[in-house]
Amino acid sequence: MGKEPSTDGFSPQGLAWLLRMGIDEDRSDCQEETFEGKAELLDAFLAGPLPPDSVTADALPTLVARLCQELLPLGGRSIESILLDPSVDMATLKKVKDYGKRMASRKRSDSEHAAAVAVYYAAIAAAMVYHGQKITSHSLPYLRSSFKELAGAAWVGTKLSQLLDAAKVACG
Repeated sequence: MGKEPSTDGFSPQGLAWLLRMGIDEDRSDCQEETFEGKAELLDAFLAGPLPPDSVTADALPTLVARLCQELLPLGGRSIESILLDPSVDMATLKKVKDYGKRMASRKRSDSEHAAAVAVYYAAIAAAMVYHGQKITSHSLPYLRSSFKELAGAAWVGTKLSQLLDAAKVACG
């Protein structure tokens, strides 16, 4: 009997995003990024789970990494559900922030960069709104401006926009 192919717990949207990541890097240089592209990529980021940190993922075989992800309390939860959950701890929000920052630095298109930056700032916003703590060295005026700009972007979506608006208010 043949083995079923593994998707390592990724949703269809997450798999589609991963496949797009590997397709012709130069393609993004000649295409204008669209509102829909940014919205789709942000949805893909938000629908996927937070991956295990790179040291763990690199050191363990796929089977063990998958097992660890399933055993972790947030294993399998979407990034969106983490960002919108007031009970999520600061350590997890810092992991989401770091993930967004890493993904933004690996951008392959303007849309991917914008979606990753939105995840980064949403994690900072969640920490400020839910825990009253700043998890970045950015100044409050800079954060307020960033939150305002992102919250006003239609491709971000209502739920994240509300979080970003609340964080803008928290900045004073």
